[in-house]
Amino acid sequence: MSNRNEIRLATAFFIFGGVVLTGPAWALETAAGADDNFTKLQAAYECDKLATRPLDISSPAKGVPFDKIDAEPAIRACREATRRFPTTGRFYTQLARALLKVKRLGQAGRALKKAENLSHPPALNIIGYMYENGLSVVRNARKARRYYERAAKPGDAYGQYNMGRAFLNGIGGTKSRLAGLEYLRKSAAKGMVQAMYLIGDTERKRSGGNIHKAYEWFEKAANAGHLPSQNLLAYAYSEGDGVAKNTALAFRWSKMAANSGDAAAQEQLGRFYLDGVGTQKNPEEAVSWFLKAAGQGNIAAQARLGEQYLFGNGVEKNYSEALKWLRKAASKGEALAIYNLGVMYEKGFGVGQNPSHARYYYKEAADGGNEAAQRKLDEAAKVASVENHEAYKAYQKRVENAAAKAAMPIKLSNLGLVGRLD
Repeated sequence: MSNRNEIRLATAFFIFGGVVLTGPAWALETAAGADDNFTKLQAAYECDKLATRPLDISSPAKGVPFDKIDAEPAIRACREATRRFPTTGRFYTQLARALLKVKRLGQAGRALKKAENLSHPPALNIIGYMYENGLSVVRNARKARRYYERAAKPGDAYGQYNMGRAFLNGIGGTKSRLAGLEYLRKSAAKGMVQAMYLIGDTERKRSGGNIHKAYEWFEKAANAGHLPSQNLLAYAYSEGDGVAKNTALAFRWSKMAANSGDAAAQEQLGRFYLDGVGTQKNPEEAVSWFLKAAGQGNIAAQARLGEQYLFGNGVEKNYSEALKWLRKAASKGEALAIYNLGVMYEKGFGVGQNPSHARYYYKEAADGGNEAAQRKLDEAAKVASVENHEAYKAYQKRVENAAAKAAMPIKLSNLGLVGRLD
């Protein structure tokens, strides 16, 4: 099938009531419009591709997470789509999402109002979110809840998720754990990973809750790509928090999150490779993950990376690179980085040896909870104490010698007298 017919088929299916179009080519032409309407359909296709909300069953597109929307192309495409298809609600919703991405709240509100008038459930959910958080409107929890309910009623996964939250937390009305969980399960069944996570978290925190079931929900969400669930499982299995300690599973979940680009997971995975947690020790692989996380601004990774350059672990020793990364992390108060700056000044690694600078950094790191820095200070205090004691003993000896000398009997010969007095 040609690209044009793919666009026609994908768009026509959803514009014309979700009816499956079959038959010869002329039937497709009849449903989608004549060939001169290709531009019209292309606008719809581009708007769907660039700005469809995930889990929107009214759109043929997979969906674009809000933070991934390329706003300006989406705005252009969706403006054209609303012009071409003025009675199709989803194009107004998608236009609003793109406008919200660049904080054009007034324009987004007007687009959402048109989508609301056309009864598009995702628009109702977004309006509810705006009322809950006071975006371009006066904060109003009751109104937010009503919009969430209107979105949830026809089966919108996001609306059901937010109604679940509303019941669990008493947002804008009655609080009910059972009613909240009912909405969340409906949302989770449609693939809403945030709902899966919240079900698990609610069960985990409930007095007498079933921890095993809670972690089953976390695993469902994690397997569906939910980063917070992946990170939670990595931590839980590495520490034995709520589950039996299992470093292999900790490594697996950490790597899954790291591969998705999460900087905290990348830093943790680097530490797993560095220390051999759930895998073989591999300093070179550790450095590669520290680099990825440090490049995203992860402070802990910057400190770890600087340390590896300082000691040549997994990478060629490079004091200049060590100093660069350690200073970045130290400027944000990272205690490990501050401690290693102390090491550099104590030993003269890449900087002029300066004991007073070293003491300053050790004190700062120790105040930040770094135990190695505190040990350095304690050792220095002991050395100083011994040196002071030895100095005191030497001083005391000099004083005693002087006193003894002053108390010696006077010899006449010392006075220069000769002969006898009797």
